[in-house]
Amino acid sequence: MPCFHSFCLACLDRAVKSAPPTCPLCRAAFEIPKKDGLSALPVDPFVLNVNKQKETLASVNPNDVKCGCGDEDGVIYCDQCAAFIGEGCLKFHRTSKATSSHVTMTVDDYFKSSGPASRRMFCQTHEASEVDTFCKQCQLAMCPSCVVPNHVSHQGLVKLTEVAADFSGELKQAASTV
Repeated sequence: MPCFHSFCLACLDRAVKSAPPTCPLCRAAFEIPKKDGLSALPVDPFVLNVNKQKETLASVNPNDVKCGCGDEDGVIYCDQCAAFIGEGCLKFHRTSKATSSHVTMTVDDYFKSSGPASRRMFCQTHEASEVDTFCKQCQLAMCPSCVVPNHVSHQGLVKLTEVAADFSGELKQAASTV
């Protein structure tokens, strides 16, 4: 949403019965895309990634991690696949054209990390590319491969870390007035 708030489609559908539709939190007005309605709104890759990671963490006992094939113990975790991979499947995962560029970490490192929010975000369109740029005009986070064909002429392309720092400062300032 243009105001940066994120909602699941079911909740947003229930909340936007007004004309013009407004954000349920800040009441900022926004337009519902004519084609495909609310489902055509941009997906927040950070929220999507965090949710995927939370689901994975909640469903796994660190001492009983299995490979997706189910035949062996997992030895690595793949961020893009959101799956644990065993020794037997690891060679294929590292050499397959579809997955050879995926970012992996050991199972121990996965569970030692400070949680899903600390993990990198990957583009939904270019799954091997990390999201690192924000288009202020479109209010979207994207990978370098998305910038060139769709956003290179837009004003306000900035590094995602800059936007995060600015937003963090705004949140701290807003919290101090409460």
